[in-house]
Amino acid sequence: GRKSITKEEIEEHGSLLSCGYHPRIDYIRVLDTVYFS
Repeated sequence: GRKSITKEEIEEHGSLLSCGYHPRIDYIRVLDTVYFS
């Protein structure tokens, strides 16, 4: 089977991360977007 994620799947379901030395992931915002919108 397929073992990689397509670019289209990342664009559709991914979340943009900020750049930096230790970027923080806003889990609450991501979960809210994925599950409640």
